[in-house]
Amino acid sequence: MHFIFLLNAQSQTDIVIKSFDGQPLKDVSVYSNNKLVGKTADDGKFYSSINDTKSITLIKVGYEELVVDSKDFTSEIYLYEIGVKPLKAVQLVQGDPIKTLQKLIEGTKSQNLYSYSKSKSIRNELISDNDTLHYLNNKLFYVIDKGLHIEDRGNIIKNFSSQVIEDVVSNVYELEGTHFELSNKFTQRSVNISWLQPLVELNSTTKEYEFFFSKEGEKLSMTFEPKKNSKKMLYKGHIIYDINDYGIYEIEFESVGTKNYNTYIKAEKETKTSFENYDEYLFLANVKSTTGHYQLLGSEYRILSKIISGDLKNRILKFELSETPINSVLVKTGVPFDLATYDFE
Repeated sequence: MHFIFLLNAQSQTDIVIKSFDGQPLKDVSVYSNNKLVGKTADDGKFYSSINDTKSITLIKVGYEELVVDSKDFTSEIYLYEIGVKPLKAVQLVQGDPIKTLQKLIEGTKSQNLYSYSKSKSIRNELISDNDTLHYLNNKLFYVIDKGLHIEDRGNIIKNFSSQVIEDVVSNVYELEGTHFELSNKFTQRSVNISWLQPLVELNSTTKEYEFFFSKEGEKLSMTFEPKKNSKKMLYKGHIIYDINDYGIYEIEFESVGTKNYNTYIKAEKETKTSFENYDEYLFLANVKSTTGHYQLLGSEYRILSKIISGDLKNRILKFELSETPINSVLVKTGVPFDLATYDFE
């Protein structure tokens, strides 16, 4: 775990939380004595009192969790972004993208290669212009024999209903009096962001891409980008993986171009509506433990879509999901939670 403190502290409550590039970080959760005491403001400052505490824990999705002992309180505290350092080597090597992707997919499906924490800080938000369709920013964890729990009832907005449509339970949203469903890209209800589908899509369209391989030690990097003559919505990015077991250290997909799809709006009458997806992004970083298992450092996913037909034409949908493993949760205040419906049991 990395951290930097600047000396010449003023008072315990005059603390600014920043990223390593010097930018103030807002919405950093501050815990004292296993209790959430507040979050940082837009300027990165934390205004609540944290006197009479032995330490504070700072948590923000996308950054390493940090525990600061009271004797180390300073006026500025820096959090490190989660991620794997890029390969330094410029040694280009030969590689087979099809064989590589097949092995990466096999490893992803394996129950033995990846071991993820069951306690996570998750931020899940879907908005359309100024309307929030759903929002979750909380800690989730599992209790033995009792299932998934959420740390508290705060930071949750649910503007959808669960309905049975064609014998299937679906989450139905409403905008301007129109009820509609969305694809799974916008309504992900998993505790883990999945990178399997992007790998499968890349594997099925390898002819559309240029691939480049480089090597450093026991790590290989496969970089990919669409061929210049491609007119499809494809991706550019990279995958850093272990040369021996093909475990993934880092994966990044960023969309190039747009992709249209159709869905049926569920209202008084069924109306076919078209969407145009763009700006889709996936990032995930793992670390390999001494036992050989890959553990999550952090991940994020986002996608933007424009409705291009129907009553909601020109509406923009923005979906963002990010997650960070955590070490501490308030089990005593936790309540059973259904992630699929955002309901408390």
